[in-house]
Amino acid sequence: MSDHRTIHGFITRDPETRETKGDSVTDFGVALNRKFKKKDGTAIEEVHFVNAICWGKRGEAIATYLEKGSEFMGWGYMKTDHWEDKEGNKKSKDVMVIEGFDFCGKKEA
Repeated sequence: MSDHRTIHGFITRDPETRETKGDSVTDFGVALNRKFKKKDGTAIEEVHFVNAICWGKRGEAIATYLEKGSEFMGWGYMKTDHWEDKEGNKKSKDVMVIEGFDFCGKKEA
């Protein structure tokens, strides 16, 4: 059983690349839209927001060629990051680590 997932949606903020421990990492968000009908016929639309990171040259390509509103399809795995803020409070967030992606075009295209 694979723990890899595929997501398809639109980038919610311009990707930002930073250097860390000798490699680059790119952070961005993706909005995933889901439309369905309930048993009674009521149309429902949900949006789920995913934090994503991509390491190295792949992440640099995302930051170079994609921006807020760009359509995005990628695959990778989910993990939870843990850290302490400046006040010593424990924090965590779920992140999708992108291992591969396809260029899909821009939202307005």
